[in-house]
Amino acid sequence: MRQAIGYTGERFYLVGPQPLLHEASVMLAGLGFRPRHFETAAAFLNAAARLTAAGVLIALDPDQGTGDIATIAARKAAQFVIVQTATADVPFTVAAVHQGAVDILVQPCHRDALIQAIRAGRQQRAALSAHNPGVSRFHRLSDRERDVLDGLAAGLTNKAIALDLGISHRTVEVHRARLMRKLGVASLPEALEIAFSHRRSRHGAPCRMAGQIASLDSPPLAERSKVH
Repeated sequence: MRQAIGYTGERFYLVGPQPLLHEASVMLAGLGFRPRHFETAAAFLNAAARLTAAGVLIALDPDQGTGDIATIAARKAAQFVIVQTATADVPFTVAAVHQGAVDILVQPCHRDALIQAIRAGRQQRAALSAHNPGVSRFHRLSDRERDVLDGLAAGLTNKAIALDLGISHRTVEVHRARLMRKLGVASLPEALEIAFSHRRSRHGAPCRMAGQIASLDSPPLAERSKVH
């Protein structure tokens, strides 16, 4: 199989039932990636803090909603998130994109569509970093530091964050000092602005799917919409 992307040896994470992701795994290996499979989102999230950053492909059942897209997309281990699903109507697609998915692939997964999605993910990440250096610095944070920053952004005190995360007040203070150093800021408002900018970039940045949502409204979809 010809090499199409040229990132030989990079990790790529697949999340979901293995039979559904077998074809994608074979294609990723053929493109030079090293696929690693996680049977559930919970399994990926439990391991995320120890993983190197890489692309993520998650298989979802549209009848069960958009699942853990936002939670996975927020992890440092996820450079970008692609969703694979059996069908993709407009509500599902819009919800998935708003939660951080860069593209939606409808089964069976085709090689060219997978390549396009990977390229879109890389381009979006590069564009976000170039547009906002603070957002780029956000990716230096560990998962626990992001959890602490999320708590601060929600208006919680250090003690409340400690209680929520099940760690000590002192540990929260250490994480807070480290995240501010990594973000290159001297005050909490500066750190919060980067956190809010990151959220806006994840949910408001243009992606390849934006121009395709309308095209999903095929006659079968229109007929299904009338039923619901």
